[in-house]
Amino acid sequence: MMKSLLATVAAVVILGMSAAVPAQARVSERFYGRVIHVSTDNIKVRNPHSGKILSFVFVPGVTHTIDDAGRPQAATHIHVGERVNVVYDTTALGIRHLDRVIDLGRA
Repeated sequence: MMKSLLATVAAVVILGMSAAVPAQARVSERFYGRVIHVSTDNIKVRNPHSGKILSFVFVPGVTHTIDDAGRPQAATHIHVGERVNVVYDTTALGIRHLDRVIDLGRA
C-alpha cells in the first residue's frame, strides 16, 4: 500500500515538473538563394549551391522586406530571378513564416 502511494506521488511530481518546462523559444533561421516564384502570399527560393528549394509564407504585418542597404521596401519589389536572403521561423504547424526578406538584387 505504501509503495503504491509513493509511486503515485512520484509520478505526479514528475509529470508536474515536465509540464512546468517553458515552451521552446522562437528561433529564426536563414536561407539564401534566387527567387523562382513569388505571389501575394508566398515566395519560393532555390539555393544555387545545394539546389534546395524552399517555400515561405508572407505574414501580413509581420514580414518585413528590405533592400541590401537596410532600407524598407514594398514586397512587390521582389521579382523572379533576384537574389534574396530570407529570415524565417517554423513555429506554427511547421510552416515556414517569413520574418524578413533581404533583397540582394539581380547580380
